[in-house]
Parts: sequence; structure tokens; C-alpha cells
Amino acid sequence: DANNTDYVLHLSKIAKASVQTQMAFENDLTVFNIENSVNIKANHADHLLSQVSIYDLSGKLITEQSNVSVEAGNTASIDISSLAKGMYIVNVTDQSGNRISKKIIR
Repeated sequence: DANNTDYVLHLSKIAKASVQTQMAFENDLTVFNIENSVNIKANHADHLLSQVSIYDLSGKLITEQSNVSVEAGNTASIDISSLAKGMYIVNVTDQSGNRISKKIIR
């Protein structure tokens, strides 16, 4: 009977590998700001960042960029010259879901 169909949902949990990749991600990328820019430096590996988001301290999204590529030894910069002086949270996420969160002062 076409109306009596069973569906099977498969769920999987990523175990220790995700902890290791998160640690490698945190250890390889450096997030810092200089005057009018947020900089993301890749020390040893290439990274394709699915999202770089900047929030104010109330949690409001101020700006974000998608698909930011950072090659090993290089730095990607995001212009923050239009932001008011103050403290912000920068969230950097790669395509695997690894994330770095860093407080910056503008």
C-alpha cells in the first residue's frame, strides 16, 4: 500500500575527530584586530571559512561575510572602519562547523 510507508531516520554523532579538528582549527587560526580591520591569519593550513560574523555585546549581528578564504601564511582582513568604537564579538566558522569566538575592541 502506497499510503503505508515506513521512514527511517539515521542520526550520527561526530565523536573525537570533531574535538581534534576543533583544536587544530583554534591552534592554526589567529583572530586579531588592528585599527580599522579584523584580521584572520592562517598559520599552517588553508581554510575556507563559511562565515565570519561580528556581533555587538547585546548579541546583535553587525556584519558578516561568507566564504572567506585564508591561505596558509596569509591573513584575510575585514573592514570595520564603519563600526562605532566599542567591544565586539567575532565568530569565525569553517565548513566543518568548527568555530572560534574572539572579543575585540574597536
